[in-house]
Amino acid sequence: MADQTVDMLTPGTVSTLGAQDALSIVGALGDDFITSLRSVHAPPVGQKEVRLYRIREAAKLIGRSESWLRTQEGEPDFPELDHKARGRQRLYSLENLNAIRAYAGTQPRKPSPDPYILGMVNFKGGSSKTTFAYLASHFLATSGYRVLLVDLDPQGSLTGSFELYSQSGDRVRSLDWDQTVGPLLAGESEDAVPLILKTHWPTIDILPSAVDVYEAEMLLAVETMRQGAQAFPFWRRLDGVLRKIEGYDFIVLDSAPALNLAAINAVVAADGLVIPVPPRNLDLEAAVKFAKVVTAWTQQLPGFNDRKRWLRLFLTQMQKGSTSDQTHAMLARRYFGALIANSTVPMSEAIRRGSAGAPSCYEGVMQSDRNQADANRRIRESLDEVFQELLGIVLGD
Repeated sequence: MADQTVDMLTPGTVSTLGAQDALSIVGALGDDFITSLRSVHAPPVGQKEVRLYRIREAAKLIGRSESWLRTQEGEPDFPELDHKARGRQRLYSLENLNAIRAYAGTQPRKPSPDPYILGMVNFKGGSSKTTFAYLASHFLATSGYRVLLVDLDPQGSLTGSFELYSQSGDRVRSLDWDQTVGPLLAGESEDAVPLILKTHWPTIDILPSAVDVYEAEMLLAVETMRQGAQAFPFWRRLDGVLRKIEGYDFIVLDSAPALNLAAINAVVAADGLVIPVPPRNLDLEAAVKFAKVVTAWTQQLPGFNDRKRWLRLFLTQMQKGSTSDQTHAMLARRYFGALIANSTVPMSEAIRRGSAGAPSCYEGVMQSDRNQADANRRIRESLDEVFQELLGIVLGD
């Protein structure tokens, strides 16, 4: 069908199409195209899954030695594990690791009694904001935390990066307005729990987004214009909803690449704000402009300073050996000091592949392709430094 359509869309035919007809064609073919696009990067089994861990890595993540793990498995109180094996190797699932952490008393330190809210914000596209949120959730889950992702971007890129399941375990393949974060932003509902979906990660859930969430932005804008910003405190919508949620250690917000009303909600709701920014002229300039505009907005919001928030800029897409990237990073640190995180997210094919639909470096199954496995391991080590620094900021270390 797609090939036949392409044969029809010759330069001569396309030259006669108006914009509305062209948009209609793109929309009509879009779902099949997206399915094909994702299949290019799909894992061999057709669905993403959380990888298994060899005993050396499992022991390190648990916080004990390999010998301790081997000897403790014979103890009567040791948790029953659903071991999987590959050859003679014993492999551990994430559920196994968390059960052993509870047995060993090595669960990670909680950031606070209530879920700690991290907001990933930047109004320039291409900053790796969604990728940062996506990989941060994998790191936190691997470290033993329970995470809720909130996708505030109507493009739904974060939502589309996960396999989705209903709370009863049924596969979710499409989303309507009433299954997204939209009703929460629009004020149609104040209970987020029924909208939360499970993912293929046992300890990562998500409040999803879809293109229909654009409607929430329009509804907020219309109501704000009608009542006035002071009479209609739209900026507290998300904060009010998220503060009622229990059972998570972290809530990670991914805002749209725009300074819209949903992004203001993310800034207000967050306990800590992260601005991912590549070390390029236009991206750094955009980050400065973003700071200025958000400052102007928050100065008008009553009660914004009732809760203390911190902010850091994390440099992303750092190219190894790039003189300009290093120069820009050095200049940024000269001006902004410790507001710029020490660790940087490298430019990496493994990261790009993971954000394009393939398993990320944190979730890829152990592969026969040793080069690919080694590349994933190396990039995990780099990302672990970034997210350990982020976690240290949260925990006050």
